[in-house]
Formats: sequence, C-alpha cells, structure tokens
Amino acid sequence: MEPTEGTVAPRAAHTAVVLQDPSDSQHTHAARLVVFGGFDGVRWFSNVHVARLCCPIDTPETDDTPQAQSVGKWTLSWQTARSVTAQGEEEAAEAAALVPYTMPARRDHAACALPDGRVLVAGGYDGADELADALLLSVVDEEAGAGTEAVAVWAEPSGRNGAMPAVRSHHALCALPPTAAAVLSGALDAGTVFCFGGYRSDVGALNELLLFDLNTLEWCVICASHPQHSPPHECCVGNALPYPAALTFSVVEAK
Repeated sequence: MEPTEGTVAPRAAHTAVVLQDPSDSQHTHAARLVVFGGFDGVRWFSNVHVARLCCPIDTPETDDTPQAQSVGKWTLSWQTARSVTAQGEEEAAEAAALVPYTMPARRDHAACALPDGRVLVAGGYDGADELADALLLSVVDEEAGAGTEAVAVWAEPSGRNGAMPAVRSHHALCALPPTAAAVLSGALDAGTVFCFGGYRSDVGALNELLLFDLNTLEWCVICASHPQHSPPHECCVGNALPYPAALTFSVVEAK
C-alpha cells in the first residue's frame, strides 16, 4: 500500500501503537497508527507521526449487522504531529495552557494504548543515558484549512511519582483490557498497566514486573528482578477463563 499523503523516515527501535480514529463514521473503518521515537543509525527521532488507515464500508454496524462489510481500497496517509505540552495532566485538554514542546528523543522505549484513548510512553535510551520517565500522550485533531492537523499533547504526571522506579530500556508495556478488568471483579481495573523486563546497564537484563496505576499515577514493583531474560521481548495480558479471578501474563522473547 502506497501512502496517499506524507512519509516517514526509515528507523528502528521505535514504538508503534494503534488507536481507534475518533473521526471514524458509519462510512469508514478508520484507525490511527501512532509512531514515536527511534534511531536510523545517525539520527535520534523525537517526533510523533500519525498514520491514518481507512476503508469505505458497505453498511454501518448495527444490532442486525454487527460486523460492517469493507468495500473499496484501503488508503494510508501520514502526518507529523505538532507537539505541545501542558502543566500537569488535568490541563492537557485546555488549549490555552498548551505550549510548543519537543519530547526528548529516544530509542528502545516502550509504549501502549490505554483504554481512554491515550498512549503511555515510558523509559528508553537517549544516546547517553537510560531513562525512567513516563509520559501520557493524547493525539487530537484540530481544524487546519480544508483538513485537519494532528496535535500530540504530552502530559507528565509530575509530582505524583509518575516516573518508573528505575531507568530501563528494551522493556515492554501492556494495558489491562477492559474485558479482563471486568472478569477480575474489581481486583484490578482498566486503569492498570504492566511493565515487564528490559535492560539496565548497571544490572543487565531484567525480569521484574511493575504495575502502573492510571488512577493514582504511581508505579509499584510486583516482582523484583532476578536477571534471567534477555531483551528484546513483548508481553500481553488477557483473561484466564474459566477462572474469574485469574490473569494470564505472557512474555514472548524474540528469536
């Protein structure tokens, strides 16, 4: 598929997260791919790039037809988002409080989509140091001429222990799915994010498991590290049915 608009420079060690496009209507299947960071061997990247994927559909999704039928050709367009920030998470939606911002460039960080439509970006390596910061990213659309402009709104949960307990790179993040949260009957909710493993130069490879609570914006260590695993890897969380109080936590190591 060739992009109909825009392009993105080649890179590695970046993150790519899929978000449902809020502009999706009954006439299209639409999603956004949010790409951040990375390294091309020379340059370190700090921009947020947004790919819009859409395809016309024959009929809207209804109770009678729960799955709309795709027709036509998928289209892909890229935009480089304008990055802004606010003082504190609560102000992120206040346009008057937003100012231009450049997120520090990095590679080998981790990112995951959250149930509320935001993206959590945490850790990584900036070419000199491993990082422990954790930032919340909202991608919003603003009217710009005849079209729309993608705006990346960065919010750091400052003053609330929002940074990870220690620096790391090559780790993995995953958010608890709302369906799994319902199965757990309040033991955990959809505001829970897990972080597994990674690498820290003073320790080596990590296999510790962390939990980030989006309600309190705080991290806690569930299982301390006993170095065994080697990055890179991925993790995922899902229901462990038929046991209503259980989760499956899966780690997949790259070959």
